[in-house]
Amino acid sequence: MKEVLLMSDGVVPVSAGGAGATETSSLHSAGSMLRKAREAAGLHVAALAVSMKVPVKKLEALEADRLDQLPDMVFVRALASSVCRTLKIDPLPVLEKLPNTNKQQLAPSDRDINAPFDAYGSKAVFSVSAALKKPVVGLVSLLLLAAGAVFFYPGVEKNRPTEPAVTGSVQILSDSAQSIALVSQEGLVPPANTVGSPDGVSPLPSLQTEDASVPVMAHSSTSKPESVGALNSAALDSVPALEKKTKEDTVTTDSASEFLILKAIAPCWVKVVDSNGIVRVHKVVGAGEKIGVGGVVPLSVVIGAVDAVNVEVRGKPLNILGFAKDNVARFEVR
Repeated sequence: MKEVLLMSDGVVPVSAGGAGATETSSLHSAGSMLRKAREAAGLHVAALAVSMKVPVKKLEALEADRLDQLPDMVFVRALASSVCRTLKIDPLPVLEKLPNTNKQQLAPSDRDINAPFDAYGSKAVFSVSAALKKPVVGLVSLLLLAAGAVFFYPGVEKNRPTEPAVTGSVQILSDSAQSIALVSQEGLVPPANTVGSPDGVSPLPSLQTEDASVPVMAHSSTSKPESVGALNSAALDSVPALEKKTKEDTVTTDSASEFLILKAIAPCWVKVVDSNGIVRVHKVVGAGEKIGVGGVVPLSVVIGAVDAVNVEVRGKPLNILGFAKDNVARFEVR
């Protein structure tokens, strides 16, 4: 196609690939397509930038095809797609006008990887020498040895023979049983079926005669030393004497400790408590009954009827009428 221009010099032909072609290509660029779509929608570039939350300068650079002012082609294509989506137009014609992104393709490898295959590392091979070089393995081994020593040590102590101690105890028990048998054979212990007292209880012998003790000494000398037989005989002889002395001391102490005597003339209620809080007497005494009371002084005495009880303190009569109140006497004995 050719156009004819009238000039003073004559007719000059102009080719179609000149300035007209440049204007035609600029009208059909991606930026011009976006600008026409925006103007057709009646939007100002600033309003579009606010709705898309994009700077106005970047939209102006995109519509003017100044792609060098934008970060990269990925950003340019994404921004153009967002504008098309906002203006509700097809983004494919616009994206076709934009240059594609530079895709880096991997070059085909002409040679194989000359790396040897590590067959030793792929298998777990245990080495004792390598394991012993590690300090953790040595520490764990020491701990296991110490635990084994502590575990087996009490077992060794328990398994030791204890025959000497058992033999000694058996010998002592046999000696004791033999001495008891000798005493029973010689008549020191009375038989169980003896009937001598009215109550059917046989009293213990007070003393042993020389005739009864001699066979015991003679028999014991054949089985054990004479000192052991003499010791057993002396101990058996001293038992009745000790029992008799203990009974006499108890009777004397009881009679001396009962320093308060209560003689009832008529039935009366009596209560006596010592200083430790121990109740010595707490009952109703009958006529003619006599009660001896002792304990840690002072004794707190309460008598329900003054004229029904006569009181003696350490052998001396005590007049309790002075302590009476409503026919009840309350006093202390020190």
